[in-house]
Amino acid sequence: MERFKPRIRPLFCLIMSLVGLTCQATAVRSQEESVFRFVQDCDILAAHPDDPQRMADGIGDDQIVPRLAILACEDAIDLDPEEPRFAFQLGRALLAVGQQDEAFALFQTASGADYAAAWAYLGDAHQFGLGTPVDGQQAFQAYQKALDLGFLAAEGQIAQLTFDGALYARPFVQLFFEGQYPRITGAVADPAAGAPSRNYVFSLVQTLLLECEPFLQPGNVPALYGFRYPANWTPSDDEPIEIAIETSVAEYDAAVFLRRHGCSGLIAQHMFDSFNRYLALGSWED
Repeated sequence: MERFKPRIRPLFCLIMSLVGLTCQATAVRSQEESVFRFVQDCDILAAHPDDPQRMADGIGDDQIVPRLAILACEDAIDLDPEEPRFAFQLGRALLAVGQQDEAFALFQTASGADYAAAWAYLGDAHQFGLGTPVDGQQAFQAYQKALDLGFLAAEGQIAQLTFDGALYARPFVQLFFEGQYPRITGAVADPAAGAPSRNYVFSLVQTLLLECEPFLQPGNVPALYGFRYPANWTPSDDEPIEIAIETSVAEYDAAVFLRRHGCSGLIAQHMFDSFNRYLALGSWED
C-alpha cells in the first residue's frame, strides 16, 4: 500500500478543485477549526484584555454584559470545572453585578492554580474591600504575584500602592503623607516663604478636589480658606510672582499624584485623611 500514497494526495486535490476548494485552503480551515474549538462563549464575553492566558481579545470591566457572561461561564465550568480561566472570568462577571463575595471566592480558586489575572483581581479586592476587608499588604503581594506570572498591567497597581516623595517638586506631598504637620506649619509660618507655601498647599488641595469626589469634611472647607487667607492677609500679599508660580507647581504635583494613585486607592485615601487631620488641627493659627 505504501507505493500508492504519492497518488492519493494529487487525486484528492483534484476532487477538491472540482468543488472549488484547494488542498491548502482545506488544511487552513482544518487548522482554524482545531484552534477555535478551544474558545468558549465565556471567553468572548468575559476575558480580560491584559490576561496573558486569555483565549479571546477580551473586554473591559464596564463592557461586560453580566447576565450573558454569567450564563456562558457557568456553562463553561460545567464542561470543564478544573479550568481556572473560567473561574476567573465568572468572577469578573459576578463582580460586574456587585456579587463581591462570590467573585472573591472564584478569584481565590483561580489564583490557586496560579492564574495570573486572578491574582491581579485579588489585589483589587484587598485594596478596595471587594468581598474581603481592605488590606494594603495583601493587595501589594497579590499584585506582585500577578506581575511575576505575566499580568503586566499589575505593575501600575503596584505603583499605585507605592509612595515616592521624590516625584514631587515640593516636599509638602511627602510631609502630608508622613503626617509631619509641625514641619508644614513651620514652613507656612516662615516670614519669607510662608505666603507661597500657603498658596501651594491650598492649590494642591483644590486641584485634587476638582478631580476627585469631595474628600474634605464640611468643617474643613472654611478651614482650608482660613489657612490660605490668614487674619493678617492683605491683597498685596498675593502680588509677588512667587505666588502664581506656586499655583502652577501645585497643579503639577497634583497631576503626578493623580496619575500614580488616582482618587480611590489606599494611598489617595490616606492622603485625603491627612489633609483633613491637618486642617482640623488648625495649628497654623497659633
